[in-house]
Amino acid sequence: MLHGSIRHIQTSWVKLGVDGTRAMLRAGADDVGGTLMEETISRMAGSEHGSAKTIADLHEIGEGIGRPMRERTTTYGVPVRAAV
Repeated sequence: MLHGSIRHIQTSWVKLGVDGTRAMLRAGADDVGGTLMEETISRMAGSEHGSAKTIADLHEIGEGIGRPMRERTTTYGVPVRAAV
């Protein structure tokens, strides 16, 4: 019924941890979400997983199961890098 209507599925490493996130990626999710500076809502609700991940940590989640990661914009485009 929804085939073609949902283009991206995000999995929450904060709620599922690394193993759960990898399972979701294997099952068809294509978005891991992002880094967090201080996550409190999920932890206050009982999540047992971390409150912060670096970009390298997020890459390792995908690369550990052969799913290379890439940065995206909010609308799933390719980010434009500002000249420094």
